[in-house]
Formats: sequence, structure tokens, C-alpha cells
Amino acid sequence: MGKLASHTPFTPPRVVHCGSLMALPLLGRTLSAAEARDGRMTGRCTHHIEFHDNVVIKRYRFWDRGEPGREWTALKLLAEHAPDIAPSPVQAMLDADPPTIVMSRIPGRVLRGVHLTAKQAEAVADALNRLHQEVPTQVVEKVEPAPHANLLWDKDSGRVRLIDWEDSGSNDRAFELGELIEHVSRIDGGFDEARLLAHIDLTPEEADRVPGFRRLVALGWFLEGAHANGRR
Repeated sequence: MGKLASHTPFTPPRVVHCGSLMALPLLGRTLSAAEARDGRMTGRCTHHIEFHDNVVIKRYRFWDRGEPGREWTALKLLAEHAPDIAPSPVQAMLDADPPTIVMSRIPGRVLRGVHLTAKQAEAVADALNRLHQEVPTQVVEKVEPAPHANLLWDKDSGRVRLIDWEDSGSNDRAFELGELIEHVSRIDGGFDEARLLAHIDLTPEEADRVPGFRRLVALGWFLEGAHANGRR
């Protein structure tokens, strides 16, 4: 199916956002009505998102790395093996132009630009522990390698859920934690890594490798920032 069927019972979108993994000034930028209607996206937006009452519609601007298929696969696997850790898959139009995925809308706000409380850090750890423990190893091994998603805090339930799975896949847990802790988004918030790591069920060998991956990821973001500013 190339388009959303006209009878699909979605309310008009309340908000349309432009999403980007790299361009910080564009992250969460609200599109104008004309952009939302025509699908125009500027800068380095990777997708745009329509928020409805009960669902979210995600349309991809780029899909050369199979991002829509990655996200749909992740949402289906999590719905089967670790329900309520991520949005539920509703509908996929992977062959449409642009590819589109519909998922359930979940409550909460992105954990960015804030200093994590002890409760939030524990909730992040709980979500990550469920991610790594409840999806069977034999299932993960069949998924193409890649990092995972962003964190959404629901203060009413005291839970963190994971969103944005277009670059999801199997990965090394120590590297994943290094990437999470040293992600560039920490520049506008606070992340108590010691508090988080205390709640993660790491093996001693994994714990020993996290600091090295943190340094690697931090260097990568430093070089990315220098490149973006035209420095060599």
C-alpha cells in the first residue's frame, strides 16, 4: 500500500516535528503548516513526525540504509518479547514514497536538557536491562548490527521507554552504554553515569570496556563538531 487509506481513523495531527540525529538546532523543530502539508523539510532532517491522539505517523526523508525496515523490525520484535518498552507497531508502508510507519503514541518527554534524578536513572537502567535480557539472544543475532534508540520519560508511571528505532540493530552492550553516556546531547543537560551504571547488569568484562568506548564516542563527536564547523 503506497498511501494511508482515506478511511484510516486518525485524527488531524496536533503537532508535526522535523527530526534529526545529527543537526542539533533542528531537533524537534516544529514545521509550518505548509511544510507539513507538502512534506518539505529543510536542513538535515531525517524524517518528520505527525502526533495524533493515539498514534504517531513517521515519514522518512532518507532510507538508503534501510531505516524504515530497521525501525519496523525493532518495533515488532519488542512488541513480542518486551512489550511496553517501546511504541507498538500499527501499520507499515515500507514501499511508499516516502516510506511511512504508524506506531502507538506513548506518554512522556525526551530525557534531554535535564539533570537526571535518581528515579530517572534507575528507570533508564530498567529499560536497558529489559532490552538486553528479554529479547532472546538467538533473535538478536539475526538482526543487523547498529545502535538503538532515544529515551522517553513518563513521570506518571515512573518509567522510561525507548523511541526512534530507525538505526536499531544488534550491538555490543558496553559500546551502547558508552554511546549513551557520551552522546552529544549531554551538552545541554546532565547525565549521572555512575548512578546509571550502578543499576545496569553488566559483567565485569563489559564494565571494564565501557570507559574506552566512552572516550572513543566522545572523540567521534568532537571530530564531527569540528567538521561541521569547517575545521580540520
